[in-house]
Amino acid sequence: MIRTSDARTYRLHDVRIAVEAPGTGVAEAAGALLALLRAEPDDDARADLRLTFAATMGQVPEGAEFVGRHERGVEVLEAAPALYLRLGATVVVARPEDGTATFHLGPSKPADGATQYGLLLDLLLLCLLVLLRPRGLYLLHAACLVCDGAGLLVSAHSGSGKSTLATALASAGWSFLSDDLLLLRATPGGVEALGLGLHFRLLPDTLDRFPGLAARSAGFAADKHHLEADELFPDQYTPRCLPRVLVIPEIAALPTSEVHPLPASAALMHLLGQTTFLSRDRRLAAAHLDTLRRLALQVRPYRLRAGRDLYEHPDRAARLLAPLMTGT
Repeated sequence: MIRTSDARTYRLHDVRIAVEAPGTGVAEAAGALLALLRAEPDDDARADLRLTFAATMGQVPEGAEFVGRHERGVEVLEAAPALYLRLGATVVVARPEDGTATFHLGPSKPADGATQYGLLLDLLLLCLLVLLRPRGLYLLHAACLVCDGAGLLVSAHSGSGKSTLATALASAGWSFLSDDLLLLRATPGGVEALGLGLHFRLLPDTLDRFPGLAARSAGFAADKHHLEADELFPDQYTPRCLPRVLVIPEIAALPTSEVHPLPASAALMHLLGQTTFLSRDRRLAAAHLDTLRRLALQVRPYRLRAGRDLYEHPDRAARLLAPLMTGT
């Protein structure tokens, strides 16, 4: 465990995260970003992870290996034992095994504050994923809802109707974890999904199909509207579940939607495309892959070919998918 003295501490599920910053403004901004992931202030000064924000320039050492490029152009480089996240003049130095990361914040443009906020959120999320991975927590790009105690994963690339389905099912009374991002954790009882995020995010034309749902525009995601999920669906949030069904939606030129079972091998291949490995550490990769294999065997996978009926009447989604949850 890492001991902290003068730091704000937050809890994200069972993980305590300490934030240290040179001023209250940066600390409050970091806390607000963590809150978007459902992290809550915690009185325990001990922490599992420590995030330090520094008003100094960061550097990536020569010889660091390029690992990949992520959303908004964030570069990931590795020079063991550290990983480096670089976006413009901002560099994050993460040491996964130690559970620490230092954000060297580059100069921001005052006229571009909303974009800078969104970029910092991306960096913060990637940094947390790097630090959580050695602790057996892995990202999955998926919505997750619960019906009659059974978890449903809805996983697909952006634009496939994932958030639309999640909103339709939550509107029908299903419990929800998230409409977009989850953490996975292997437990003796199975692979568990943990919710991330306060909001459901919908494109404007999708929101029009849900009369009565109020949304607000998020400046750092101008193409989508954010639904205050806890206000719209009170008492329906659940922090974790054991997924039993996986639905992979795709938009289809059909009058009526179709659901087709898939083999576990297809489920695993899909899940591999909806996570991120972030580093070249073989030990971590093996544990990550084993968790995905267990999940692929744990769920009943289906392909949903979403037709015109669901586009025009998204409220029909619950009637279509509920039978899958009982195995009938």
